[in-house]
Amino acid sequence: MTENIFFIFMLLYGLFFKIINLLIPVKIATIILITVGFIILYKNRQHLKMISFEFYKDKRFLRVLIMSLFYGLIIIAISFVYQGVLSINPSVKEFFHGENSFIKSLTTFNIENLSLFDFEGRNTFFNILLSWLFFPMIVIYEEVLFRGVFLEFLNKKYKINTVLSIIIVSALFSFMHMSNSIYGLTHFFITGILFCIVYIKEKNLLYSMLTHLIINIFVLLLHIIGPTNITF
Repeated sequence: MTENIFFIFMLLYGLFFKIINLLIPVKIATIILITVGFIILYKNRQHLKMISFEFYKDKRFLRVLIMSLFYGLIIIAISFVYQGVLSINPSVKEFFHGENSFIKSLTTFNIENLSLFDFEGRNTFFNILLSWLFFPMIVIYEEVLFRGVFLEFLNKKYKINTVLSIIIVSALFSFMHMSNSIYGLTHFFITGILFCIVYIKEKNLLYSMLTHLIINIFVLLLHIIGPTNITF
């Protein structure tokens, strides 16, 4: 399999991952699908040589953890500020947060009541266990796919400008999160850009993974405590 075919295949696999979650919005199905994805990545690992994925070479894990926590807090703060700014004016808030039929048809194919994160019955042991298993797997999958494969291939393999590569990758990242509002679409686009910046700055995928995981854990805890509209 050539590098070009591998890149195209991963792009199609990412879309397939989205479609599967539309048809079967169950965490277990997602975990199985991600596992298959990792098998595909492993069998084609020769095409991952561009990714800065060097856990074993970074002996300063405490520094990695602290910096990832720092990046995570910054992204959470930016998200709260963004949401707060949009909430100052009621009409602006309604425009951004209201369900947009065009965006919904674009990102969810108009399939009703299908959500990747279902926190109904969130206090059940099984649902909490699935959530804690699901989050690390989805974080690793998304960071390898978007910041690893897509960003590195666009920037280094296809020689696309770094800024444009970040925009393309972040747009794909936003699209695959199945938002149905302008706020959701732009929010995931902004966080996607911030994850790319973390990866590029540190030149190690571990930082963006831990940052992403810290943010997801924060949101999961908010959902466990009580209903919330906050998403990352």
